[in-house]
Amino acid sequence: PSHPKSIDAQVAHGDALRERGMDAEAEAMITPAVGDAARALGRHYPVQGVAALAQALNDPEPAIREAAASALWSAALSDEAGAREAVMAQGDRLRVALDDRSVEVAALAASALEAAGEPRESVADVRRDVLRARGASAYSRFIAARGLIGLDPPATLAPVLVEWGADLYTAEATGRRGGISGDLELLDRALARLLREGGPGAADALAAEAGGANPVTVNLLK
Repeated sequence: PSHPKSIDAQVAHGDALRERGMDAEAEAMITPAVGDAARALGRHYPVQGVAALAQALNDPEPAIREAAASALWSAALSDEAGAREAVMAQGDRLRVALDDRSVEVAALAASALEAAGEPRESVADVRRDVLRARGASAYSRFIAARGLIGLDPPATLAPVLVEWGADLYTAEATGRRGGISGDLELLDRALARLLREGGPGAADALAAEAGGANPVTVNLLK
């Protein structure tokens, strides 16, 4: 796995190339590499890699900031001793990321903060902004809605949760992505949580999605 210093080196390399006028083709090559390094840090070095990941939240590339926020979320969920505390120690930088111009970064930063121990009510407005944002991805809307279960009306959240599931099935069917079993487990847990904690109307909200949805969504909610 990537060493904690690797993301620092790759970010610095990317910055140097940009200063020299890196062309679009080179940019397209360096950005995924740094993103992959960030995700590897979150998985394999959930304590040692946190400071480097927090620094990457300042990268000019939205995809790198998104990968860093996602990796910090993974680190906060890690069972490794001290990981959650290490992420919370970077709370100030994650709170700045809540105002990121990329709603995907903001949604992931909110999840990282909650996983590290921040009260979910403190990031609720950011998540609502993600749901209202034009052009937000189905995934960012899903994780925002997931974090609002028990706080917002189930009729507002159910369509967003189901939308991501339908998007997963469509992506797999059209070959845009491979196995989705892990994502479907995440979705199943979110739907179960909505039924369990969503309050009155949660079951009706999900039933309404199945009743008027396309065949992909009906299959999802069987």
